[in-house]
Amino acid sequence: MKNSLFITKYGKLYSSGGTVTFIDQDGNKRIVPVYNLDSIFCIGSVSITSGIIKLIVRNGLKIHFLTKNGTYQGTLANQPLLEGEVIINQVKLFTDERYKVHYAMEKLKSMKSAFLTLLKEYDAKDKFEKIEKIKIIRSSTNNMLGIEASMWRVAYEFLKENLEHFEFLQREYYPPRGEINAMISFINALIYSETLSLVREVGLLPEISFLHSSKEKRFSLVLDIADMFKPFLTLKLILNLDKENKITKFDFEEANYGTYLNETGRLTVVKEFRDALNNTFYFPKLKRNISFKKLIKTEIENIKSSISERREYKSFKKWELCLQS
Repeated sequence: MKNSLFITKYGKLYSSGGTVTFIDQDGNKRIVPVYNLDSIFCIGSVSITSGIIKLIVRNGLKIHFLTKNGTYQGTLANQPLLEGEVIINQVKLFTDERYKVHYAMEKLKSMKSAFLTLLKEYDAKDKFEKIEKIKIIRSSTNNMLGIEASMWRVAYEFLKENLEHFEFLQREYYPPRGEINAMISFINALIYSETLSLVREVGLLPEISFLHSSKEKRFSLVLDIADMFKPFLTLKLILNLDKENKITKFDFEEANYGTYLNETGRLTVVKEFRDALNNTFYFPKLKRNISFKKLIKTEIENIKSSISERREYKSFKKWELCLQS
């Protein structure tokens, strides 16, 4: 798969001779061949030229804009042609309660398996037992969102007990308070943007989902999918950063009544996030090694296939494979 370029400094982005070039405010340059690039994440204020717009149109390049605090702002992309029949089925299945409930159950089973795999890896027996006891029953999607929230409560307890250098009391969103909340919000925004790119690339409507509400103006299908990968991409990444002391209290700043990563902190987290996406493991279904990013795309393709064929969706649950690099 192609790679993503993460920009965490202020500067200018332009195209030259088959490459994308970024020059920051200090005159430093980064040059990346277009053929090796599918997405650019601009975290902070970045200006773009008409040449970059042409690449968006010609090469399918996608540019995501996030604030320096990690809040998703929007995406510039040339929407690929969608398969009419697939989209019709996606909208029809949105009104099919049986499909939505089964989809929601499969998503929660995948998340539960991810949490159990992670807790087993960290030998967190008490939290493992708590998650194991959570029953994923056939119910309404609203109740299933409550089951998901219950699993996250246990996961945050686990995170709180396994941090070595930071204090974490509870999850706080708007604004995030404390260093751990700052990292959770920032990494979740990166996962959301990456998943949005892949949903569009595969050819589904990101606004039409089967668990999160589609009534609001948001990409609710992206929320459905991104949540499945947060145990391994958000929790595991934060625990690794903390354990290896790669990030400290000096990598954060207080602003607007909240806590946020500063420039040095963003660079560190982005590097670790990129490495996590590119980490490979053997995937028996494809009989080859794939990256974590490819796993996300494969799962979106799986969802598209279930929509296209109007069959029951079966989620990825073998998270122990992801521990084998």
